[in-house]
Amino acid sequence: MTSRQRSTFIALATAALLSVLCACAAGHTAVAGDKTAAGPQRIAVWPGVAPGAENLKQVEQETVAPWGDRVTRNVVNASIEVYQPDPAIATGTAVVVCPGGAFRFLSIDLEGEQIARWLTSKGITAFVLRYRLEETPASDLAFSIDILGILMPLLAGGGAIREDMQRLGPPAIADAQQAIKLVRKRAKEWGISTRKIGILGFSAGGVVATGVATQGDSSSRADFAGIIYSGPWEIAKVPDNTPPVFMAAAADDGLTAISTLPIYKTLQAAGVETELHIYAEGGHGFALKKQDTTSDQWANAFTDWLVMKNFLKGSK
Repeated sequence: MTSRQRSTFIALATAALLSVLCACAAGHTAVAGDKTAAGPQRIAVWPGVAPGAENLKQVEQETVAPWGDRVTRNVVNASIEVYQPDPAIATGTAVVVCPGGAFRFLSIDLEGEQIARWLTSKGITAFVLRYRLEETPASDLAFSIDILGILMPLLAGGGAIREDMQRLGPPAIADAQQAIKLVRKRAKEWGISTRKIGILGFSAGGVVATGVATQGDSSSRADFAGIIYSGPWEIAKVPDNTPPVFMAAAADDGLTAISTLPIYKTLQAAGVETELHIYAEGGHGFALKKQDTTSDQWANAFTDWLVMKNFLKGSK
């Protein structure tokens, strides 16, 4: 993270933290299920408690993060939200969407719902995955203070980020693998081809997507993977049947050199069909934001790549 980015982040975080303080003073904490309007169908990915989650006691909740976005945190029971396209444009392609958030929260709007609605506009059925996360304080104020202290060194590419990802990644990857299995099992119900089920992950969700692409068996492995400004992940082995991978990141993101490039080089060395876009500017977490930088174009590039790989038909 450059000094300019750091100053901007601190300024925005400070301003947003004041709004969190006001919300806390008003006594409101958004909790999952708190919405009054009916949303997309939500389905548990495991038939019971996920392996290894038997003793977890935290309660899933939603919070307005210090930077102003709605996030979900304290997830124990993994689930998917189903977003289906207009039948007139449905392509039979599906994508499991994995929002990021340093495994402490999920950017459920920016890297979840917004991505899902963009995918459905392309005729793709989207499944937003809420995967297991590290426990964070129930108090919004305590969470906001803690998360700012965690994110600053992470975004600068420092701290114990590799150890963090390696420790917290496996349960989330297992949740995503189970989600792929579920979508494949119920493909006919959603009008999906069992051979066109992909995964798209952002930041920590990119770690999840990388794991799904390189681990598991044919029932849990995606047919294609999109890895967008991923966190660092050590790939132990690249199987022969690793699916094609699309990657995108920004050069001014402190995580690019220690995460995106090593993953790309490992996949390339193993002969995996991998396409990488490094944009000059965009920072971390650009998702579908319009910033007037070349990173604004990654979504079009991803769509073109899907067409080229025969996972999608038609124009952008």
